[in-house]
Amino acid sequence: MNNRQYLRIASLRMLLGLFLFQITSLLCQENNQGAQKDDPSVIAWIGDEPLVTLSDVDQYKKQMINENPQLEEYIKMISADEINRSIGELLLQQDLVDLYIKESKIAEKTEYQNDLDVAIKMATTTVNNKYFTQEIAERVSPTEKELRVFYDTHKKTIPGIQKERGGIKTIGVSFDSEGEARAFLKKVNTKDLSQIATKEDLELKDFGLVSKSNMNVDENIRNAALAMTKFPQTVTVTDMDGTAWVIQGVSKKEDTFYSYEEVKDLVKDRALQYQIAEKISDKLNDLKVEYNVTVNEEFFGGIEPLTIDEEDVETLIEELEEEGL
Repeated sequence: MNNRQYLRIASLRMLLGLFLFQITSLLCQENNQGAQKDDPSVIAWIGDEPLVTLSDVDQYKKQMINENPQLEEYIKMISADEINRSIGELLLQQDLVDLYIKESKIAEKTEYQNDLDVAIKMATTTVNNKYFTQEIAERVSPTEKELRVFYDTHKKTIPGIQKERGGIKTIGVSFDSEGEARAFLKKVNTKDLSQIATKEDLELKDFGLVSKSNMNVDENIRNAALAMTKFPQTVTVTDMDGTAWVIQGVSKKEDTFYSYEEVKDLVKDRALQYQIAEKISDKLNDLKVEYNVTVNEEFFGGIEPLTIDEEDVETLIEELEEEGL
């Protein structure tokens, strides 16, 4: 077995182990009473009774792929025998752990029962939310008109739709004092700041295209650049660290986007998410009325609803992708 094959098998075992840990219980064992010790369909015995069978392995594999469809292609890279052995080993190990917990009376301990109750409640919550969301999602189907409106409304914030990000092309020079910055500003006015900085042997800082979502630029400098309405425009600003600057907005570039037809599938996916979220909110409000639920408004009244800036989310995604995360 070469190193690549070994790594693939090791990775598969890890995935199988994670899956085994995530599900709330093992598959129900089939009734194999009457099987003989030389029965090749039995992988492991406990006394004279079958403990793990090939049928258990097949069922587990089907459920694993059903819960994690992305594994199907990955599994094809590894031999069926190795996959079956890995699953069989995991099932056997878990059966041994389960038997030990039962026989050693650990399962009767209060701490164990408390942990089990919490795990059951968490699993129940997960399954309930899955089917609640699934029932609502089946009723959501945005029309072509709704999709186009959604595209026009959200194209600036949906990752993958923006072709090129726009912004204010900004350059600047820092100074030791605000007085020096103001004196330099009088020299520049609407002239080319870069030429004057070069002529006076000053270090020029290129901030690139400054936009609302550009978190790599000092907040004060970013706000000053975004406040510009004509170009070129030159202003003084003090950054967050107290350094005085003269910055110039050279020009403004508008955002460009892929056409609706080019990203229709992406728009549909995101529109579905939005509509499902809206329907869930509406359904929960209806259920409050249906089940005669009253809410302590004093408790909720002073709490500002949590909001997430979509442009900040997009920026975070891009930064993570750049870092390879």
